[in-house]
Amino acid sequence: MFGILTAMLMANLQGVAQVPSISVAVKDDAGVPRESLRQANNELERIYREIDVNIVWWDPNLPSSRGDEATVPRNLLTIAIRRNAASLQKKLSDDAMGIASGTAFERSRVAYVFYGRMEQFTPLYRGKYLGHFMAHELGHLLLPQYSHSSKGLMRAQWNRDDLERAQHGQLGFTPEQASLVRSSATRLAATVRDAPK
Repeated sequence: MFGILTAMLMANLQGVAQVPSISVAVKDDAGVPRESLRQANNELERIYREIDVNIVWWDPNLPSSRGDEATVPRNLLTIAIRRNAASLQKKLSDDAMGIASGTAFERSRVAYVFYGRMEQFTPLYRGKYLGHFMAHELGHLLLPQYSHSSKGLMRAQWNRDDLERAQHGQLGFTPEQASLVRSSATRLAATVRDAPK
């Protein structure tokens, strides 16, 4: 009897999928207030945790991260926060809150969010909104090109209802997108595990 129970327990444990992790760096070139950036990082982490993806923060400013290329995580994804889109040499609409680089065939590793456009929002919610915009652009790095949806976090243009849902922590990925993000995060994690040492 004990052997059967042990076998059943082991089978159940093996069936439990490991939660994938992705390494993310935030490069703040816009001078975001420290509390707003902390709130944004927490919000992004919460959004991804809700779809069973762990965010592992990598800080390029830590002394342990400088000078040795081996310390940079393979497949690191970076969110660069810029004041505006002027330095990107790409024409964007005036209401674009960010952009992710890459092509239909090759997703890139860098997404941009424009903090100067946050000034239209009350300071109380800027960190929360920034976290949602960062999560949206990170989603573009993990999802196929043209991955905007008609509802949820990946909508191309947000309306007042979307902002209110974001304010209350209720704006997230659709179930289909959540599945695609998890698959992409799992592939990234496998690439890191299988890399030559």
